Amino acid sequence: VVNFANGNLTLTHSSNALTLADGDYMQFGDSGDLQIYHSGVSSNINNTGGDLYITNGADDGDLIFRCDDGSGGLATYFYLDGGNTRVQFNKSARFVDSATLTFGTSDDLQIHHDGTDSYVSNTQNSGDLIIQNGGNDKDVIFKCDDGSGGVATYLTLDGGNVQIEVAKNMRFADNVIAKFGTGGDLQIKHNATASSIENYVGDLTILNTSQDNDIVFKGDDGQANTAIATYFYLDGSSA
Repeated sequence: VVNFANGNLTLTHSSNALTLADGDYMQFGDSGDLQIYHSGVSSNINNTGGDLYITNGADDGDLIFRCDDGSGGLATYFYLDGGNTRVQFNKSARFVDSATLTFGTSDDLQIHHDGTDSYVSNTQNSGDLIIQNGGNDKDVIFKCDDGSGGVATYLTLDGGNVQIEVAKNMRFADNVIAKFGTGGDLQIKHNATASSIENYVGDLTILNTSQDNDIVFKGDDGQANTAIATYFYLDGSSA
């Protein structure tokens, strides 16, 4: 029994352990800024002044955080890997709604879910946002709902064939131009009233390489029935 001004503190020694009773504090600092205690229900380390440092000074040693593994044992959830100088996560990490995972000294890249939508955001004036797959002959695949409760691939950056594969319809809104060529010399657009195919450099070639097949020009037949008629065609079978 250690007698203090406000009462007695009991320390019990048994089986090579010195026990402080439930609810009794071990305090450090002139104002008791650091406190270690067990309430009878939970254990606590509290700091009320300045930073709290947990340090492992052993060369290449780790700082390991363990907890119940859900099956009555213990598992490492994450650790500070002193040998490889990184933080290693062995279990999933959950960020609740509106909690943001940030990268960069100024929090330039941000990932979060606001309870409704998910965002990968690159903040203003922080450079390009690059999505990259460095695997040999591998792809970058963009998937979304297929309209029937499943998931479908819409767009693929095909690293094996070095091409972009579009697996779903692509819609260009009115006055949005599809441009081809480094200088955008070939342009296809619809201005909400009329459609146009425009070429600004060199010849404009319309080619059908399918053997014995035609290039057919069709339009409205001029009648009230809104039917379509063939006006002329390049007959590939008879030249």
